[in-house]
Amino acid sequence: MSPGNGRRTLSESGVMRMRSYWATGLLILLAACGGDKGDAGPHKDAAQAPSLRESSLAPIGRPLRMAEKRHFLRRTHWGVTPEDLAELDKLGLDAYLDWMLSAKAPQGIEDRAARLIVDPRWPRPEELSAYWLAWMVRTPNPFREVLAFFWHDHFAVSQVVLGERNRHYMLEHVRLLRREALGNVKKLFKAVARDPAMLVFLDGIRSTKDAPNENFAREFWELFSLGVDRGYTQKEIEEAARAFTGYKEVVEEVEAKGAKGGRRALARVVYDPALHDGGLKEIFGKKAAFDSDGVVELTFAERDVGSFLAAKLLRRFVRSDPPQALVKALGRAFVEEGWEMRPVLRRLFRSEAFYSEAAQRPLLKSPIEYAVGFVRSTGLEPPLLVLDGALEVLGERPTFPPSVKGWPRGRAWLSPQAVLERGKFVNACATARASQRDRGIGVTNLLPSRRARSVPGIVDHLIELLELSPQPAVRAEWVHFLSVSLQPKGVGIQETPDPFDWADPRHLDERLRNLVVWMAQDPSYFIK
Repeated sequence: MSPGNGRRTLSESGVMRMRSYWATGLLILLAACGGDKGDAGPHKDAAQAPSLRESSLAPIGRPLRMAEKRHFLRRTHWGVTPEDLAELDKLGLDAYLDWMLSAKAPQGIEDRAARLIVDPRWPRPEELSAYWLAWMVRTPNPFREVLAFFWHDHFAVSQVVLGERNRHYMLEHVRLLRREALGNVKKLFKAVARDPAMLVFLDGIRSTKDAPNENFAREFWELFSLGVDRGYTQKEIEEAARAFTGYKEVVEEVEAKGAKGGRRALARVVYDPALHDGGLKEIFGKKAAFDSDGVVELTFAERDVGSFLAAKLLRRFVRSDPPQALVKALGRAFVEEGWEMRPVLRRLFRSEAFYSEAAQRPLLKSPIEYAVGFVRSTGLEPPLLVLDGALEVLGERPTFPPSVKGWPRGRAWLSPQAVLERGKFVNACATARASQRDRGIGVTNLLPSRRARSVPGIVDHLIELLELSPQPAVRAEWVHFLSVSLQPKGVGIQETPDPFDWADPRHLDERLRNLVVWMAQDPSYFIK
């Protein structure tokens, strides 16, 4: 697990101590997680605020303390950057929320991300995931992407069911989630029900009035809106399946540009009234000629969708075991706000519950939170295909959820192999010198202000940047690592005192990069 870029490595004793520390730290994390809950004990920055009620959506009613600001950014962003913290300090929570929940996506990022796709009619699988990763890594407002990915996990559609002629459905699906993530929830549900990628994924394009397919109707209630066996019957699934009929896929031969040229097959999904069952259906005691939108409206009106969505939202942003009173309160907020996400999120992120001591207990980072957060915090962006490949190995690659249930969470991400792969990824980031040089990316941004550029000052700055809470002996190892040169000697390594010089490009390139790799493998970096 030591950084290995072919130029400088940790001392053998340092590696052994690091592995021992990591093994101990991992055991502590796993014990603290408590099964699949995902909690990992009190965070080092947790504000001691016992007076804040953990089930209350009442506004916190005072300016945030520094620990609370960091908690807010950890949960709503991928990584905490000094720029994010400075902006929150300058604006205050309310104005920052105005910006975070309303900011328009910069067109320049969309233009650069879209250029990753050679031909949007026939995108390649890796182009689709890289397109979204470009947004995640480079956007000034990461919350939009965080929330869109939350919905991607909720409406888990994978491009594995798509082929060359219809893979463009996934690009449309990603853009739908990103566009509507902060909008009206009912509108999003209606759009997803007729989304081409979803219609292929759950067999909607093969569901007709003569042979209705139950897959989407079942998952619509079981996974998307109500929960398993919560308020619906098998007969009602059958009736809803009739309402969701009417879509089919058509394929045309169109002129292609570029190297391949010629004519290529291109699919699209269309609504065909002749395939839709327009007869009366009986659902939740109501009889009507329900269609797709009608089932959505009926479900939101007659069943407690709000509490189901609230529980998922709270588990993602607040705590793994939200109290039922808080779930119900946030569920009511959805109804009171007309299913608009922005005011519901504003209530949550201003609430006593969000900043309570229980809510500030850390959660384990998923692979995408770890990887994208590392890139955003350090600026050490690798080629996007490297990031995409790492997330494929780690098991959380955008546009490739493992099933309609989405991705696992919490303790499921902490297998020994997964921990090793995270270390490989941060090493790849630190050693992507060529691509970073081409884009003007260096490591000087990892240094503190000139007044704080002593070796202990640099180490403490990086500890704060990555939000670590290392054991004192490990911090001492990091200080020592910056303070010596390492040279091969026989079968071992010889350490020679050599004070770190931040103005020496070789020191920056070798020692600082390797130190960041080591620090990002500290157990405390695996929590948020």
